[in-house]
Amino acid sequence: MPNTPDRVRELIQASGLSQRDFGLRIGLDDSKLSKSLSGSRRFSSLDLARIAELCTVTVDWLITGEEPPLALAARTTGGSAGEAIRAARRYSTLRSDMAAVGFPQPWQPVLQGPAAGNWTERGRRLATNALGAVARRGLSVQQEDLPKLVEEVFGVDVAVVEVGPDFDGLAAASSEAKIIVLATCHLPSRQRFTLAHELGHLLAGDNQELHLDNDVFDKAYAKEPSEIQANAFAAAFLTPEEDMRQAVGTTGLTEASLPL
Repeated sequence: MPNTPDRVRELIQASGLSQRDFGLRIGLDDSKLSKSLSGSRRFSSLDLARIAELCTVTVDWLITGEEPPLALAARTTGGSAGEAIRAARRYSTLRSDMAAVGFPQPWQPVLQGPAAGNWTERGRRLATNALGAVARRGLSVQQEDLPKLVEEVFGVDVAVVEVGPDFDGLAAASSEAKIIVLATCHLPSRQRFTLAHELGHLLAGDNQELHLDNDVFDKAYAKEPSEIQANAFAAAFLTPEEDMRQAVGTTGLTEASLPL
């Protein structure tokens, strides 16, 4: 079974640094690092903290080999998605630190209701319950800053970051924080839909700790239940049926009658 020295050796190899240079980065001379790797000297808690910070891993993983999905994904995922995951991990850590000093962001889930009907119907029911939570705060998705509303009503931290092309957003959940990361986008309507889509994943408990969406409109996801439900949630949450009926009235559905 791999142990802590084995995992540190793995990190040294992955870093591309020599053992000596790696040791200098974490404040250990080559002799002490060699002894720790051989097992004749134990890594101190400070050593482990510095290694974890340098290599973007957790101290828990260094000790046990077990790593939360968000931390693991941040270490192994590349490209635009990797940048977004690393941002989510940073914000999750910040939220945990803030909670530790008395500034939590309590998660405010809504009732999912019975698991009846198809995935579209489930998404719509979840949206109805979410809109009820919004209304009880005296707010409206049509009138308010949507990221601010999501943070205030549901206790989700929302971040918009520059992550490169081919990525829309992610939802990340831990015991301390619920995070949505959105890619910068020149189409506000797409970003708004992505935000609602990721909120739908969080409220439904999809994938529990990490859900990635490179493209919320990718047809490859059209038959995946969680994506069907999240899309139905987003559509119903952003354009409630009552608002649509009032906008359409007796004139029928036209471009001019669509609520923005």
